[in-house]
Formats: sequence, C-alpha cells, structure tokens
Amino acid sequence: MTQPPPHRPAFRDPNRQGRAAQILIGLYALLDAVHAAVTLAEGPGHGMLLLANLNLPVLIALGAGVVTFLVWFQTSRCNAETLRPGTSAYTTDAAVWSWFAPPLLLWRPRRIALDVARAFRADGASDRTVLLVNLWWAAWLARLASWFGVTAESRYATVPVVLTESLDLVAAVLVILVVQRLTDAQNALLRPPVPPVSSAPAASESAGLAAEA
Repeated sequence: MTQPPPHRPAFRDPNRQGRAAQILIGLYALLDAVHAAVTLAEGPGHGMLLLANLNLPVLIALGAGVVTFLVWFQTSRCNAETLRPGTSAYTTDAAVWSWFAPPLLLWRPRRIALDVARAFRADGASDRTVLLVNLWWAAWLARLASWFGVTAESRYATVPVVLTESLDLVAAVLVILVVQRLTDAQNALLRPPVPPVSSAPAASESAGLAAEA
C-alpha cells in the first residue's frame, strides 16, 4: 500500500506582512531618532513632558514592528519549507522563538534568513543577498551590544546617543531592505511565468502577403 504524500502548508502571500513590518520599523526608527534629538537638546531635567509623550509612541511602534516582522519572518520560513522541504535544519517555529532564546539569538535567526533566501533561488542565495543579510546582522548585533553599554550618565551624552541612534537607523534601513529582498524573491515564485512570444503567426502572415503579391 503506497503512503500518501506528506502534507505541505500552502504558499502564503508575504506582501501585506512585509509592507506592514517595513512601515512600522521605519516609524519606530524615526520616532526614536526624534526622541534622542530631544534628549540631547533638552538634557536631563528639561523637556521631560515632551519626552514622556514620545515614550509611548516609540514603544507602540517598536512592539508592533517586532510582531509584524516575526509574522512575516515565519511566513517566509513556511513558504521556504513548502517550496523546498528540508532546506533548513531549523523548524518553522524556530523563526520566532530563536529571537528570544539566548545565546541562540546571536546567530540562529541569521542562519534561518540565509536558508530562506537559498530556498527561493534554484542556484541558492545570490552573493548580494548574503552580503545584505550579513550587513543587517552585523548592524543588529552592534546595536544590541550598545544597549548593554548605556548607563544613567551616558543617556544624555552626545557621543553615546549619536552612536546608538546611528546604529539603530542603519539596522532599521538594512532590515527593511532584507524584508524587501526576500519578499520580492517570493513574489517572483508566486507570479506565473510569462509565455515566450511566438514568431510563428508573424511568419505565416508574411508568407501570406508574399503569396498574394
């Protein structure tokens, strides 16, 4: 008796999730930069009402951006499994929980992102995609390290604030580009192939005109 083929999840459209993640991550980076600028301009003890009013929007944008990014990331991982089962050594659920499991969060999400990129190309991920993912991951690790270096005194010092915000902006731009690159790769697979234009009708018409002449 033949065994039924294993069930594969349906290929899911990543566009709305990816676009929402890009918008929310960009909004968070912008609001956080404004928050940092106000912090530097006013200093400790000044402008606290404005800073307090900015805290909530920054946290909301950050939380919403994280959630939508993780939804998109897992959707992309599921699509990769649908297209090429077994391409990645990590489960589809690992695309979410590995971000919250130290010390795995330092390398596993990057590994999953590269596995996903390779699954969407017959010849594996391109060098530019690998470079983009690696740049994003380096910026993310640098930003993560900068969080642990913040002290009560350095919160209002120009150099630490500018450094952390620069890393934040660079990491945000790079992750937006990574989302776009992997979403475009999935769209290319979802899009039906364009049939080649045949020259046979044109040749037949030319032959008919020649015969009439």
